[in-house]
Amino acid sequence: MSYIRPAVEMPLFVDSDGRVIPYGDRWGCQSPPSAGYSRISHPERFAPVLTVARHLIDHLAREYAVDVTREGSRTRLEPTGPSMTFELDDVHHLVRVTAGPVAESTFPICGCDACDESLDFVCDELERLVFAVVQGRFSQRVQGRWLVTSSPGGHSRSRLDRRERKRVRGALQHLDWQPWPKRV
Repeated sequence: MSYIRPAVEMPLFVDSDGRVIPYGDRWGCQSPPSAGYSRISHPERFAPVLTVARHLIDHLAREYAVDVTREGSRTRLEPTGPSMTFELDDVHHLVRVTAGPVAESTFPICGCDACDESLDFVCDELERLVFAVVQGRFSQRVQGRWLVTSSPGGHSRSRLDRRERKRVRGALQHLDWQPWPKRV
């Protein structure tokens, strides 16, 4: 059975003048106002991301040979390879995904008014990360001073200090990002 995103509805939000806010396309080619970087209006617009995350968890638990551990807002999925943990924050409307020992991502990525993430974008990014890990198309390695993360969405680098390099290199040393086995 293939994954299909659940139908989620994006409620409409209005600005102080009563106009609908076009999240994801507020600024067009213009730069956002600098005050937008310190403001998060309508964080509840990301509540449907929690629905998508719960659906993903249920899908993975049904389709893949994983052990599932649920503790409060955390769900840990453990296949034979690197595990994945979801932490759902119903208060702040955030989903945090930890893949393997050091990969951690939060959805929405930022949520501030300036970044202007749309609901579709956030759900796409969440699904992209989850399925990259599940399909064995995600990896991390220490390269010099950098932690290099690779997935179908591209590559990113994070600078590591000497102590972090040693810790991360040790954590990743025997890690094998293979596809998760399907449930029989």
